[in-house]
Amino acid sequence: MACVAPAALVVLAFWPALGADFVRWDDPTLVTENPRIRGLTADNLAWMFTTPVMGHYQPLTWISYALDWMVWGLDPRGFHLTNVLIHAANTALVFALARRLIAPWPRAGGWAALFGGLVAAGAWGLHPLRVESVAWVTERRDVLSVLFMLLAASAYLRAVTPGEAALRSRPWHRAAVALLALSLLAKAWGMSFFVLLLILDFAPLRRIADHPRRWLAGPARRVVVQKWPFAALGAAAAVGAALSQHTALATKSLEQWGVIERAVQACYGLLFYVLKTLAPADLSPLYELPKGLDPGAPLFLLSYVFVAALIGVALWGLRRAPAFSAAALAYAVTLAPVLGVLQSGEQFVADRYSYVALIGWMIVLGWLASRAWRSASAAAGRGLLLALPAVLLAALLVRATVRQSGAWADTESLWRHAAAVEERTGPTGGLVFSYLGSELERQGRTGEAIRAHARALEVDPDLGRSWFSLGNLLRRAGEWPRAEEALREAARTLPQAYMARVNLGNLYLFNLDRAADAIEQYRLAVADVEAGGRRPLSTVPYLALGVALRHTGDLDGARRMLSRAAESDETRQAALKELADLPPAAP
Repeated sequence: MACVAPAALVVLAFWPALGADFVRWDDPTLVTENPRIRGLTADNLAWMFTTPVMGHYQPLTWISYALDWMVWGLDPRGFHLTNVLIHAANTALVFALARRLIAPWPRAGGWAALFGGLVAAGAWGLHPLRVESVAWVTERRDVLSVLFMLLAASAYLRAVTPGEAALRSRPWHRAAVALLALSLLAKAWGMSFFVLLLILDFAPLRRIADHPRRWLAGPARRVVVQKWPFAALGAAAAVGAALSQHTALATKSLEQWGVIERAVQACYGLLFYVLKTLAPADLSPLYELPKGLDPGAPLFLLSYVFVAALIGVALWGLRRAPAFSAAALAYAVTLAPVLGVLQSGEQFVADRYSYVALIGWMIVLGWLASRAWRSASAAAGRGLLLALPAVLLAALLVRATVRQSGAWADTESLWRHAAAVEERTGPTGGLVFSYLGSELERQGRTGEAIRAHARALEVDPDLGRSWFSLGNLLRRAGEWPRAEEALREAARTLPQAYMARVNLGNLYLFNLDRAADAIEQYRLAVADVEAGGRRPLSTVPYLALGVALRHTGDLDGARRMLSRAAESDETRQAALKELADLPPAAP
């Protein structure tokens, strides 16, 4: 029952998240505008198990969303409640896992292990770094995947005996495999789970030799062979994750993000999560990839020293302090897929990536706490002397987590918080200001939106999405010369240049009475969507060009373009209406 205490504190710390809205950052695509989560129909289930979305294969997460929808509809409180309850369960499981792992160590059993488990679970579950995974509905996959991963670890611990190579219980071993499979169906976090089990076998279970060269000799070989089902599942998940990212076109090429940049990013990531654990200030939903990364910057130099120290600790501790070696190895192995080697998205690091990786370090912290408990004086006040700092730490973490949860109250709060962090720490990119501008634009607050996008462009003059939004806002405000300039910049910098060219053509045609310029932009937009001989990215340019040609009296050209537009669901209705208004073609 001791696990109830950290779980209850988690619910208290994350209580503000229960009143939060969905945020317009992936939540619409995955939840609020996704008809596939509205019930567990046969068609929906088939889609869930066959369709990666935004670079993730997550059928079990889709099922959890569908269950929420069946109970709550689209009330965000229900979705947030599920996230918080799963995280509370994970905290209880971390307590149980920590207590079980701490107990075999000398001078760490009994009440000492109980105290160490509470410290480990509280420090992990209550930390503000957990907020992104819990308060963001999109990251349900984090908490759900880790729930089954922790259950798999618990089952594995029941399947083995410390110090013995043979399995104690094959049913529990099979249960661990099945639970890992469920974890991977929620998110591919557990692709390296078999390595984590080998680390556990090394320390504290002592089921494997203390040197890798002896892992395939004698009884240790049997321990390694026991991992093949976990390794097979992990390999399948790794391949699936890579294919999902490729399908989403989210992975950056080496031309976009080079080898040196990836190496620097990996070293910095290993340092970042430790620093933010020790000093969780200025947490943000988006730490953008820096433009013009300087490998010699002081913080990056510090990260190289940290990585060297991490390797040194891992090697030094193999015989002298295996708990530290185990935690260091588990930390690096768990983070490896998200350190930028296969960079996906615009984030340099992300708070959510710490959700699994920090568990090992927190268990080491619990082990140290248990040692302190055992080593303390036998005086009657011993427990109080150790409990008071633990309670103070828990109170500080709850306060910080409550505050950080408030940043996720709604979309505007999220991006205002992120923008404030960027201003305090020095902007590395303009995306957070652009996202804030888009939200203000959605609310009809044109002046504030223009200022936010202008700030984004001060930071990153090549941010196409802000040039595009700024051009549309200025056109709406009647500032047509500035709108023209902004849309021309958008056509230069926006990956989907055709969108900017269509809107620039609309400005020329409908506001500036420059039909010839409009037609030129529409033709360029058509060329953009037809580039590479692929199926057109969009048929909007055909529709726009058809309308402009009709406006200038080129009815045959208009008919050809409108007919192309009518071939696509995207523009069919509007194109057919325009075609119906055209006079019949000459015989």
